[in-house]
Amino acid sequence: IVEGRVDPVKYSQVLLNIGNAYSPETGKFTCPVSGIYQFVYSATTGRKGQTDIWLMVDGIRQITNHADLPDHTISSFSVMILELRKDNSVWIMQERGLTWATSSSHTLSFGGMLLAQR
Repeated sequence: IVEGRVDPVKYSQVLLNIGNAYSPETGKFTCPVSGIYQFVYSATTGRKGQTDIWLMVDGIRQITNHADLPDHTISSFSVMILELRKDNSVWIMQERGLTWATSSSHTLSFGGMLLAQR
Protein backbone atom coordinates (compact mmCIF):
# COMPACT_ATOMS: atom_id res chain seq x y z
CA ILE A 1 0.00 0.00 0.00
CA VAL A 2 1.23 3.46 -0.93
CA GLU A 3 -0.66 6.22 0.84
CA GLY A 4 -0.42 10.01 0.68
CA ARG A 5 2.36 11.91 -1.03
CA VAL A 6 5.27 9.70 -2.10
CA ASP A 7 7.97 11.29 -4.27
CA PRO A 8 9.39 9.19 -5.80
CA VAL A 9 7.55 5.90 -5.56
CA LYS A 10 10.24 3.23 -5.09
CA TYR A 11 9.56 -0.15 -6.69
CA SER A 12 11.16 -2.87 -4.60
CA GLN A 13 10.48 -5.71 -7.02
CA VAL A 14 12.42 -5.21 -10.27
CA LEU A 15 11.46 -7.70 -12.98
CA LEU A 16 13.80 -6.54 -15.77
CA ASN A 17 16.52 -3.88 -15.68
CA ILE A 18 18.79 -4.32 -18.70
CA GLY A 19 21.44 -1.60 -18.53
CA ASN A 20 20.56 -0.78 -14.91
CA ALA A 21 18.88 2.54 -15.82
CA TYR A 22 16.37 2.07 -12.99
CA SER A 23 17.62 2.40 -9.42
CA PRO A 24 15.48 0.70 -6.74
CA GLU A 25 17.33 2.80 -4.14
CA THR A 26 16.24 6.15 -5.61
CA GLY A 27 13.11 5.05 -7.52
CA LYS A 28 14.40 6.85 -10.60
CA PHE A 29 15.16 5.85 -14.19
CA THR A 30 18.25 7.71 -15.46
CA CYS A 31 18.60 7.93 -19.24
CA PRO A 32 21.93 6.34 -20.24
CA VAL A 33 21.92 8.08 -23.66
CA SER A 34 20.01 10.83 -25.45
CA GLY A 35 17.07 9.53 -27.46
CA ILE A 36 13.40 8.70 -27.75
CA TYR A 37 12.07 6.79 -24.72
CA GLN A 38 8.77 5.13 -23.93
CA PHE A 39 7.54 5.04 -20.33
CA VAL A 40 4.60 3.11 -18.93
CA TYR A 41 3.07 2.98 -15.50
CA SER A 42 0.04 1.40 -13.91
CA ALA A 43 -1.77 1.60 -10.61
CA THR A 44 -4.80 0.29 -8.77
CA THR A 45 -6.38 3.28 -7.04
CA GLY A 46 -9.48 4.33 -5.16
CA ARG A 47 -11.21 3.70 -1.84
CA LYS A 48 -9.90 6.96 -0.40
CA GLY A 49 -11.14 9.90 -2.45
CA GLN A 50 -8.85 11.49 -5.01
CA THR A 51 -5.63 9.85 -6.15
CA ASP A 52 -3.14 11.57 -8.48
CA ILE A 53 -0.08 9.75 -9.83
CA TRP A 54 2.37 11.64 -12.04
CA LEU A 55 5.14 10.69 -14.45
CA MET A 56 7.94 13.14 -13.62
CA VAL A 57 10.99 14.21 -15.65
CA ASP A 58 13.63 16.12 -13.70
CA GLY A 59 10.97 17.41 -11.30
CA ILE A 60 8.47 18.46 -13.99
CA ARG A 61 5.04 16.81 -14.19
CA GLN A 62 4.40 15.16 -17.57
CA ILE A 63 1.19 13.09 -17.42
CA THR A 64 -1.17 12.00 -14.66
CA ASN A 65 -3.49 9.18 -13.70
CA HIS A 66 -6.36 10.68 -11.70
CA ALA A 67 -9.10 8.82 -9.82
CA ASP A 68 -11.84 10.09 -7.53
CA LEU A 69 -13.51 6.92 -6.26
CA PRO A 70 -14.20 6.99 -2.53
CA ASP A 71 -16.08 3.65 -2.52
CA HIS A 72 -14.62 1.79 -5.52
CA THR A 73 -11.32 0.92 -7.17
CA ILE A 74 -9.97 1.22 -10.69
CA SER A 75 -6.85 0.05 -12.49
CA SER A 76 -5.21 2.51 -14.86
CA PHE A 77 -2.37 2.35 -17.35
CA SER A 78 -0.52 5.25 -19.02
CA VAL A 79 2.07 5.41 -21.81
CA MET A 80 4.19 8.39 -22.79
CA ILE A 81 6.87 8.80 -25.45
CA LEU A 82 9.46 11.50 -24.79
CA GLU A 83 12.64 12.81 -26.35
CA LEU A 84 15.14 12.99 -23.50
CA ARG A 85 18.81 13.74 -22.96
CA LYS A 86 21.46 11.63 -21.34
CA ASP A 87 21.18 11.79 -17.52
CA ASN A 88 17.56 13.02 -17.47
CA SER A 89 15.75 11.39 -14.54
CA VAL A 90 12.25 9.92 -14.82
CA TRP A 91 10.13 8.68 -11.93
CA ILE A 92 6.63 8.27 -10.56
CA MET A 93 5.21 10.61 -7.91
CA GLN A 94 2.02 9.88 -6.02
CA GLU A 95 0.75 13.34 -5.12
CA ARG A 96 -2.15 12.12 -2.97
CA GLY A 97 -4.45 9.18 -2.45
CA LEU A 98 -4.00 5.44 -2.14
CA THR A 99 -2.56 2.78 -4.46
CA TRP A 100 -1.74 -0.84 -3.82
CA ALA A 101 -0.48 -4.10 -5.26
CA THR A 102 0.47 -7.56 -4.08
CA SER A 103 3.77 -9.26 -4.85
CA SER A 104 2.01 -11.38 -7.47
CA SER A 105 -0.41 -8.84 -9.01
CA HIS A 106 2.12 -6.23 -10.26
CA THR A 107 -0.71 -3.67 -10.49
CA LEU A 108 1.61 -0.89 -9.28
CA SER A 109 4.26 -0.81 -12.00
CA PHE A 110 6.67 1.45 -13.88
CA GLY A 111 8.86 0.82 -16.91
CA GLY A 112 11.00 2.67 -19.42
CA MET A 113 12.82 1.76 -22.60
CA LEU A 114 14.92 3.39 -25.26
CA LEU A 115 13.18 3.35 -28.65
CA ALA A 116 15.78 5.24 -30.68
CA GLN A 117 19.14 6.77 -29.83
CA ARG A 118 19.75 10.38 -30.93
